[in-house]
Amino acid sequence: MANQVETSAFAATSPRGLFNLIWGASATVLSVLWTAIAAPIAALFATLENYHAVTVVSRMWGRAIINTCGVKVRMEGLENIAGLKSFVAVANHQSFFDIFALAAYLPGEPRFVAKKQLRKIPAVGYAMEHGGHVIIDRESGGKEIRKAVAASTIIAFTSSTTAPRGSRS
Repeated sequence: MANQVETSAFAATSPRGLFNLIWGASATVLSVLWTAIAAPIAALFATLENYHAVTVVSRMWGRAIINTCGVKVRMEGLENIAGLKSFVAVANHQSFFDIFALAAYLPGEPRFVAKKQLRKIPAVGYAMEHGGHVIIDRESGGKEIRKAVAASTIIAFTSSTTAPRGSRS
């Protein structure tokens, strides 16, 4: 028979696999905990229109998740934006950690262009919507992109970050 399928034992049966499983589960629980703590604080500062405080909380939140999960961050090209007060950075959104890495390590006061579905996440959506981030409806096409570009030029004290594909690949 030409088509043959092989199976292997569940990876968690080896000591290394079991360690990775426990590490992954612990990191997930801690990341949810970091989010449960940071998102309401960011939402509070967003309500008070203290956007700098929103940035500080976002940086701490991002770094907490990145460090908890053991993710190594490498950013290239930062020398090209050194000294700029505002800029638009375009990121190729590849994983869950991209946004946390950008929030944690991108210079300035980063604000994101985000899809409207993120507003449904309690506290996170509120903090984004009221914290200076640009929320768009991807189904509206060019009109929403123009809105994001206009917003990034109006909010001159921040940098704006967008993932052009709108989702992870």
